[in-house]
Amino acid sequence: MEALKAIRTSKGMSKSEMAKFLDMPRTTYAQYEDGARTMSVSIAKKVAPLLGVKWYELYEGGEES
Repeated sequence: MEALKAIRTSKGMSKSEMAKFLDMPRTTYAQYEDGARTMSVSIAKKVAPLLGVKWYELYEGGEES
């Protein structure tokens, strides 16, 4: 999820801060950014308001279907 990393860094947040907000290990969050793990829609909907984006913008293409 390259979009996730780009948005997070543009907001000045660290991976550790994101992981803490989502109540998950930093390594799990890093796997979302690296594409090793797919983020569920429920997690995307939780993190999107924090980053100031729509949840679907975190996925490739960034369009709601």
